[in-house]
Amino acid sequence: MGKSNNQNFVSIPFLKLIKQIQYKLIGNEVFLVYESYTSKCSFLDDEPIRKHKKYTGRRVNIGLFKSKKRILINADVNGAYNILRKVFPKAISVDGIEGVCEYPCSLNWKKQLKN
Repeated sequence: MGKSNNQNFVSIPFLKLIKQIQYKLIGNEVFLVYESYTSKCSFLDDEPIRKHKKYTGRRVNIGLFKSKKRILINADVNGAYNILRKVFPKAISVDGIEGVCEYPCSLNWKKQLKN
């Protein structure tokens, strides 16, 4: 991407972005969550999201997180699940997701393009 693109990309006015999201989602609740310790704690081991002297899992490569049970998961996915756990502590377990999403629907995008 280059240095000039990086400078433009990094300077996102976060407060303006947050206000715009809140404006677009008026009537819905918007949660602002700090991401501290979410990438260090293991979602798969149900580790509490806080500072520990020793964490149950660890990053093994760029983009890979290894749990205590030696299960590999994408590090960003692990962090995203932990952020979701911070907002909805009982919504997700290692066994699955409960009561967070609506039922998925199937879209036929080819049919939509013809109309």
